Amino acid sequence: MSYNPKTEVEQAARQVSDYINHHTWGEGPKALAKELANDHPTLQQGIMRVCLAFIREMAAKQYVDARNEGSHEVAKRIVAMLDAEPERLPFI
Repeated sequence: MSYNPKTEVEQAARQVSDYINHHTWGEGPKALAKELANDHPTLQQGIMRVCLAFIREMAAKQYVDARNEGSHEVAKRIVAMLDAEPERLPFI
């Protein structure tokens, strides 16, 4: 079987979405965040890169409705703050 990075990205995104779909309330988000924050420091840096890229994608969305309007607005404010000072997330 050949390696297909697009398929791997799609599978990873689906796993995260499935977890969030079933654990979006209560301690689910906090538990996932805590688990990720306790990962290897290099992976923590990579996870932060993904989080920041997600925030930038949310801020740039053209189609927004009541279900994601709050996320879109918060993301725009975060991006404005990020753009004021460059991100420093080196790969070490």
